[in-house]
Amino acid sequence: MRFPLLDERWAGPDPAVLRAIVLQIAILHLCRRPLRPAMRRQPVSSEPLDIQTPSGTFETLVDVRWGDMDALRHVNNVAYFRYFEEARVRLFAAMGLDGAGGRYGVLAHASCDFLIPLMYPARVVVGMKRVRTGRTSLELDCWIADAGDARTLHARGRNVLVCADGGTGRPVPWTDADRRAMDRCFAA
Repeated sequence: MRFPLLDERWAGPDPAVLRAIVLQIAILHLCRRPLRPAMRRQPVSSEPLDIQTPSGTFETLVDVRWGDMDALRHVNNVAYFRYFEEARVRLFAAMGLDGAGGRYGVLAHASCDFLIPLMYPARVVVGMKRVRTGRTSLELDCWIADAGDARTLHARGRNVLVCADGGTGRPVPWTDADRRAMDRCFAA
């Protein structure tokens, strides 16, 4: 078996290939194009933005990471679900439903409508508003907005969470303490 890197006859990588790689890196990382085009400030949806009011919402600030971008230089769609996940984790911690008591929250449904591309660098507000509390479930309207301008929505979503028993994995009813914690987290 021969190994080109160890073979003394191997002259190294082709200089043309190295130049092409360096050029691609320069284009992707060193270009001085605007990261926040003016079009991003225009709301795409004509729906009312009533969910933007802080009354009755649970909000979390999240910094967009460079690694959240894809090859097109905007935040990849998977990252939006991670931002919703971060907000849910913080909500459960605020409610005291972190698994320590033998119960935890399980995501039963997640959806997302992508409205305006999100670009790095950015800081966003991930908001959640309680729509309905069932016997074992909690339905939330979710959104991702620009932290500097809450009227600029990047995404809207819906999450349904279920309270589950840690031992069986089966749904269990919310306790009175859980409902009080929810009321506190979604207080006006």
